[in-house]
Amino acid sequence: MKSKDILYLGISGVIFVFVGYIGFTQLAPQNKSNTQTTVEVIDPVASQYDAAGLTAISDTAKVRDFAVPIDLGGLGNPTPFGTH
Repeated sequence: MKSKDILYLGISGVIFVFVGYIGFTQLAPQNKSNTQTTVEVIDPVASQYDAAGLTAISDTAKVRDFAVPIDLGGLGNPTPFGTH
């Protein structure tokens, strides 16, 4: 082997060791036996609407539904699973 090839092997070995060490420290589970897990419980948000506000929201004469019914008739295979 030429000295240039040995130098390339040495550099690539150092790179592989470095990448392996970084990968191991990031992916391997750490031993955290003395730490405690804390959980934050979030309180539910109270409704700010009174009875008049709820009535105004649910009144269909005052509220318009902008959802368009989806019509897929004539699109694709009418029997995708082979049933007739």
